[in-house]
Amino acid sequence: TVARQNLGPNKPVFRAANVNMIMEPGRIIADEIFVLITTPLTIKFITYMCEREDSWAHELLLRISAIIVDQPLALWAINVNSEETPAIHDYLLAKRPVRSGFLCKDPRNREDDLPAMVLSIRRRDDLLVLPDPDTRLEEGDEILMCGQHRAQFFINWITDNYNVLRYMHTGVEAPGGLVWGWLNSRKRMRRSR
Repeated sequence: TVARQNLGPNKPVFRAANVNMIMEPGRIIADEIFVLITTPLTIKFITYMCEREDSWAHELLLRISAIIVDQPLALWAINVNSEETPAIHDYLLAKRPVRSGFLCKDPRNREDDLPAMVLSIRRRDDLLVLPDPDTRLEEGDEILMCGQHRAQFFINWITDNYNVLRYMHTGVEAPGGLVWGWLNSRKRMRRSR
């Protein structure tokens, strides 16, 4: 059953009614406006979606539903540059590839997926929709992602921390910091003797 809730204070009544879906028209409109204001790349993605077949949109909704499960959908954008994604920026400067799929893997165990997906990458004048996980990121890319809100923390860890990004790339956990670097160099020197 679907019910329409017009007033916020009535929420307990609707929850107690054990309704399958509660529509809150005012909240739906406010959420849509908020997303459009905070993530302008969403407009381009929605425009693209509207041009596709219903079956394509249905398939996308199934994929998103499997990711968010029972959590609210979160949308956010990531700009690949030195300020917002310092680890990716440094990796790209060193001519090392960074795949878009890294952003959807759990930095605690790179074999596990995060509850998130890349919806699109805007690269100059092109919009890459639902890019392959092997798509290489480039400086200046604007990435639109969706998923559970908690995934943003781990994605920020990947984009901001060089050691985490190295682990995502190589599978090798490397200690970070000045002291660890000094100890590792001493260890390598002893081995080379």
